[in-house]
Amino acid sequence: MLTLVLATTNPGKVREFRALLADLPVRIVGLAEVDVTPPAETGRTFAENAALKAVHAADASGLPALADDSGLEVDLLGGAPGVHSARYAGPAADDEANRRRLVRELCRRLPPGGEEGGTPARFRCALALARPRGPVTVVEGACEGWRSPNRAAPAASGTTRSSCSRSGG
Repeated sequence: MLTLVLATTNPGKVREFRALLADLPVRIVGLAEVDVTPPAETGRTFAENAALKAVHAADASGLPALADDSGLEVDLLGGAPGVHSARYAGPAADDEANRRRLVRELCRRLPPGGEEGGTPARFRCALALARPRGPVTVVEGACEGWRSPNRAAPAASGTTRSSCSRSGG
């Protein structure tokens, strides 16, 4: 059976990949199980970060390694948050803090009423497979859609309100 290092310290991600690949003759282990620390994610793209993590894990462990990097790209924000999606609101931010910053940034740039239509956005993911001191293969995909700050937020009356608050008009 092949042992494949999943270049992550996230136990939930290790469980997800084990479930996804359960029918294959492969044993999935995380970085902690092979005593490898993750590298800094210094790439400018998801593909660069995925390749960096896979190569690091493969070379450090001596085993083939699979890594991913993914996030949200919003056209109105010039592709942000992009590779900074997980830490958009700061290094210790959680998903909710990142979402709040994203909504703030969108509200600053959208014209009044623009939150109803949203702006083109996509979720992009890159996967990289590397062999120790060998080749690396990277694949990338995107799910195109629209991002609106108008996430249905309950108002006091039981109706919904826009996430963009505007005054004077």
